[in-house]
Amino acid sequence: MKHNLASLKKKESGVELCKFRIGNSYYVNNREEPPKYKLIDGTDDVMSLKDQEEYKVNLKDNDLDKAIYEMKRAGYEPQVRHTAGRAVETKFDLIRNIGKKQKTVTYSIVTQHLDHDRTNDDILVETEEKYNKISTTMFKFHK
Repeated sequence: MKHNLASLKKKESGVELCKFRIGNSYYVNNREEPPKYKLIDGTDDVMSLKDQEEYKVNLKDNDLDKAIYEMKRAGYEPQVRHTAGRAVETKFDLIRNIGKKQKTVTYSIVTQHLDHDRTNDDILVETEEKYNKISTTMFKFHK
């Protein structure tokens, strides 16, 4: 303990030992509340989601590659984000007709993996409620 006395005295005196800085390339989440996710069976279920401007969606079978393939086969080229050698998110916009008005709805289909840097140990949840609880906990941890 005696070898750390000088450092402990600095801490007690209120001298700042280090400063933390965030670089320009570090992502900081500006959201105050965690996003709520919808759990769907497949890409066809997206057509029923049209009331909000943005949707965060998970697939029950967690097969994002299959969903991307279905979109490409339908003639749509989605934006795909990869991490650790696997697709983790796909984003796309659809223009929806609501009565006589048109509105753009943004859809983001993400994998159920909250730690995108891992490449194995798939854990799937069966309900929207469970996933949102897990996602909220992870959101609070990162905040």
